Amino acid sequence: MFNKTFKCLFSLSLLVLIILSIADSSNAKDSDTWPSVQPYNQLFIFENTEMIRKGIRVEFKDTKGAPLFHLICHSGPYEKVVINTDADFHCRLFKPDGSDYSTLITENYHQAIEWEDSRATFSVYELMGACADYPEYGKERHYRLQGVKLTLKMSEIKFIQEPKAKLNSFHLEVSIEPDQTAKSGRLLPVSYLEPRLRKIKDSSGNPFDCTVLRKQQIAWPQINPVTQSFLISDPSKPFVKTFIKTVDGKEFYLFICRNGEDKTHGEDFNYSGAIDCRLMEAEGGEKERNLLVESKDLSPWYSRGRMFFEELYGDCANYPEYGHIRHFKLRQMKITMEFNDVQFKKDKNELLPLVTSYSLRLTVEPDKTAKTEIAELSGYLDPSRQVPGHSRSCQKVLKGNEWKD
Repeated sequence: MFNKTFKCLFSLSLLVLIILSIADSSNAKDSDTWPSVQPYNQLFIFENTEMIRKGIRVEFKDTKGAPLFHLICHSGPYEKVVINTDADFHCRLFKPDGSDYSTLITENYHQAIEWEDSRATFSVYELMGACADYPEYGKERHYRLQGVKLTLKMSEIKFIQEPKAKLNSFHLEVSIEPDQTAKSGRLLPVSYLEPRLRKIKDSSGNPFDCTVLRKQQIAWPQINPVTQSFLISDPSKPFVKTFIKTVDGKEFYLFICRNGEDKTHGEDFNYSGAIDCRLMEAEGGEKERNLLVESKDLSPWYSRGRMFFEELYGDCANYPEYGHIRHFKLRQMKITMEFNDVQFKKDKNELLPLVTSYSLRLTVEPDKTAKTEIAELSGYLDPSRQVPGHSRSCQKVLKGNEWKD
């Protein structure tokens, strides 16, 4: 029933003649050719709380003199909106044409408000004692993305008590420089995890325990390349299962595909679509998990690894990342799914021809630039997604961040 409803909605969208182009200010797709930034270094001195409230605004330019990024830092509300935040100081980096709720300094690109999940948000407790020297979460922080490395470094920090600790004055050094290794459109992860929260606050009220450095693993195991093709001779019963192995031969990832009608796996899994391909750690076997999703908040079935037959027909077959070729970058791998040799059969009772068979070609290759835990954003908007107030179809390719636009 779900598939038939989706098919009708999708087919009707093919008739829409007016497409509203939706721009993506985050430009989150990876690239080897980001515009080169002019190096910048400036020391700002905040002598009192009023100067901290007013903050600073910096424009970074490319080597041709065109505006590339804007940086805003202060403690007060932004220009057009009032933000209720416990942060004592906050910075955001955005493109010149970005919206008021846009910031590139975040690992959560669909956060409701811009200071959430951002290492550019500073609290007084992160600037005191051992926390001040905690890498990437203290007084010196680095941000790498889109061909640049941005550094924010605080010094000469002084506090007042009224009745709780508050920033009174400090120096802030802002610098930006080209970084050819930062090819990701999204903020690259750092090597350290956020300090743990204390079960009981210390005498100063500090909720963080910064005495133990917590490193996170961003060097995923090196894998052996994979190239396999699977013939789906009966589209009503697709099943694909293979393993991605490490260089020492260990089965590390499980790649498995089923459809929404397959109940052989039991009641604990919810597959969807004509075929739903998922990636998970091999340890523990098949589970309700999918590393191919582009947001941790999404259900395992909501990834570009799920295919509907409508996506293999006409303009939709050639739509980037949602048609017959799809790429996924994560965990130092690049995974490519190709739906080939698609055979159609006309049916007078259906709007589109029926698919009678097809093949799935899976390619996995090492990619040192892929450092996210789950799939990076594709950089394109889903042509079949129904968005209130907007019309989409496969007839016009739209770039953007699907989980922000």
